[in-house]
Amino acid sequence: MKVLNIREFLSAIFLGIIGIVLCIGAYMAGLGSVANPGGGFVPFLIGVVLTLLSLTFLIQRIQGKTSSKKPPPFWPEKRSKVRVAYTLGAILVYVLVFEWMGFAVATFGLFLFLLKTIDPVKWRSALFWSFIVTIIGFLLFQVFLKAQLPEGWVSWWSISRWIF
Repeated sequence: MKVLNIREFLSAIFLGIIGIVLCIGAYMAGLGSVANPGGGFVPFLIGVVLTLLSLTFLIQRIQGKTSSKKPPPFWPEKRSKVRVAYTLGAILVYVLVFEWMGFAVATFGLFLFLLKTIDPVKWRSALFWSFIVTIIGFLLFQVFLKAQLPEGWVSWWSISRWIF
């Protein structure tokens, strides 16, 4: 007998709706072309992917068999709620201090906090991955996409001297 987990079903529907709304908003912002993308080009692609993934998940849930009749608990561990709260709080603080501290310091601090509190890793790994994510973000946004990121406490010119 097939048992449909209502939470999974509703999650797939909800994410599908978000994907469709994202596609509509991106289309209204202007897609442009592949050679000259508009402001809505990447959000439109993300919306399409989100919609297709949610549709695929929905079809799998409707056709598939579940291993038990009782759905798994929504918060599987006691600390799950705390981890979610820490993550949302960290992202909120990141948004608030991004302009003031700058991209490099804020991003490094965010990832260091997440890696040490959400699912703790050793300090060496946390520092290494926070640095790597910050450098990749710098290269992606500042160098390749030529986006203006706030410098804050650390100048991009001094960072680029360390990299190149």
